[in-house]
Amino acid sequence: MKYPKNILPKPKGFRPPITLALPESDKLMVVENWKVDVPYKDDIIHVEVEHSFIYDGMSIPPIAWWLAGTPFEPRHIAPGAGHDKGYRESQGYPREIWDYVMYVLLIWCGETPRRSKRIYRAVRHWGWKAWNSHRKA
Repeated sequence: MKYPKNILPKPKGFRPPITLALPESDKLMVVENWKVDVPYKDDIIHVEVEHSFIYDGMSIPPIAWWLAGTPFEPRHIAPGAGHDKGYRESQGYPREIWDYVMYVLLIWCGETPRRSKRIYRAVRHWGWKAWNSHRKA
């Protein structure tokens, strides 16, 4: 499995969105509009997550959280929001691009490269189910 390489440093002024954990659920809600541009080869992937977006974080089933970590860890919140938004509204990009966006955001949010690779592998393995469910909707 290939991993993304040559990750550019995070942009000046980058910060994760403010989120709120929803009581009695495994979901988070973004409480502000959040935008970030992620470079990909000769393109820029525009990630826009609107206020009140509800998500479950990175398309990793709870049974695999022991391997990759939970979506509720502070370094995983922004990557989960951007990834889930991309899975729902692909903007014409394939699934692989949104998994790449998640990987870059993990690095930018301070996750270690080693753990980011484990999370990336988990999403590449289990994410197809979430991706396909959004294509049918």
